[in-house]
Amino acid sequence: MKNIQSIAGRIRRLPQLAGFVTSLAAMTIVIRVTGFADKIVLASFFDLAGIEVFFIAVSLPTMVYTMVAALVNPVLVPGFVSRLAQKDGKTSAESFYAWFFLLGVVLSVSAGCIYAFAGPLASVLAPGFEPEKQRVCAGMLRVMAPLSAVMGLTPLLAAFLNAQRRFVVRPLGELAMKLVGIAAVLGLSRVWGIQAALWGAAGGMLAYLAVEAAAMRPVWSVPPSLAGFRQPDFRRAFVLMAAPVVGTTFARIGEIVERAAASTLTPGSVAALMLSRKLVDLPLLIIPMAAATVLFTFFSELHEAGAQERVARMLDSAIRIMLLIFLPVMVMTCILAEPIVAVVYQRGQFDAESARLVSQALFWLAPSMSFLAVEMLLMRHFFSRLDVWTPTLVGVACTGARVVGIYLLIGPAGLAGVAAAITASRALKVAILAGIMHRVRILHRVRILHRVRIMHRWRRPRRFGRSVAESTKLAVATGVSAVAAIAVMAAMRRPPEPSLLGQLGLMTAVGSIGVIAYAGALAVLWRGKFKEMILWEGGEK
Repeated sequence: MKNIQSIAGRIRRLPQLAGFVTSLAAMTIVIRVTGFADKIVLASFFDLAGIEVFFIAVSLPTMVYTMVAALVNPVLVPGFVSRLAQKDGKTSAESFYAWFFLLGVVLSVSAGCIYAFAGPLASVLAPGFEPEKQRVCAGMLRVMAPLSAVMGLTPLLAAFLNAQRRFVVRPLGELAMKLVGIAAVLGLSRVWGIQAALWGAAGGMLAYLAVEAAAMRPVWSVPPSLAGFRQPDFRRAFVLMAAPVVGTTFARIGEIVERAAASTLTPGSVAALMLSRKLVDLPLLIIPMAAATVLFTFFSELHEAGAQERVARMLDSAIRIMLLIFLPVMVMTCILAEPIVAVVYQRGQFDAESARLVSQALFWLAPSMSFLAVEMLLMRHFFSRLDVWTPTLVGVACTGARVVGIYLLIGPAGLAGVAAAITASRALKVAILAGIMHRVRILHRVRILHRVRIMHRWRRPRRFGRSVAESTKLAVATGVSAVAAIAVMAAMRRPPEPSLLGQLGLMTAVGSIGVIAYAGALAVLWRGKFKEMILWEGGEK
């Protein structure tokens, strides 16, 4: 009863939570638009061969940032929240300083190793580059080496700020980083060439750290102390970090393999792969990420109250909503891959051949949208049960499958094979996690069969059959949308290649017809009962 009352109290604070989510989503949209402006400016001033050397160098601090964030967020944020809730500013600052000093030492040593071994590292990251190109890449890596330490510290500062509900500071820092990079390319590229982008990225990373450091002024007023190393929470965090360490390490290995494989193909393939991923990630980092963040809280609360069946139903409904949104987005992105790339990137040095290469990668990466949207929700479901090893080990296995897939497909299919292997590994991960989750739900039901034996004997076959039937309806609606969009595309697209306005008109017409066909098919198949369409198989009501 006490747990249920606690949940009710937190739900009453839902408007405040919704305000946080809305503000973060709005900031994310601004940042992603600015990020695209950054890539568009790069594509306008430099060709793909020049951009991919820059991307390889900048990917290093990005990898460090991602790895540290994956370690810090799930482990340290709860501890910071607990300390701050006790209004113990001194102990909170000591805990922060302990991690700041430890991360600073580790990142400094790592930066020194990167600087010393920049040449061999360049050959590992891009083995397909010719010697001169690898030499340029090694020089850029030496510039990025100290910046990797800078970027590695920013997730720690963001975690402490988020624990104080100062969520907007991190997006502001990221926005400052993007703006500095754009200004450097616009102002200095004609004089410095691609080096302008490199130094713009360096200045942007420093601006990112400066924004967060300025927001941490109350902490800096507390004298530095090593007392945090003796806190029990500090030692316990090391145990909890084992799973994220393994998961992020293998995830980064997968990314290195992808870029290394692409570097052996046509010049510009690395940049094409990364630019296409930017297009795929844009909607994912807005809608599914916000939904997963909010649902994580509810999942945790319901698990604490022992309401596993309600968690399962809520997860089912969330997955269906994501599929309803992202299946047509996926289909439209595949069909309109060439016009999308032309509209977003094709100008200046980014010519029609570059657009063709990026659109080829985008076509095969687009299906991963739906899988990634579902994966975010499934991962939060496992984390809410404090089960961090199951998704980690599944991720490691799927990374291995991705590497094998790239090896098998890159020969016959080139860049398309690399992109297809990435998508297939995402699909495999979602299938395995969903299978494990379904097995856990069955075991949970078996444990309560002695209470409701007859009900479960009859409900499970009906529920499974209905699930298959409704999934079939969703697939049919997606197919109708694809057929309608392809028909309009074939009718409107005529040589010669349309202008920018023509491409925009083509995208608008094809997308509109596809969405209308999808919505019409859903309305017919579900007979206009939208609530039943989302809540089939007994979703959260």
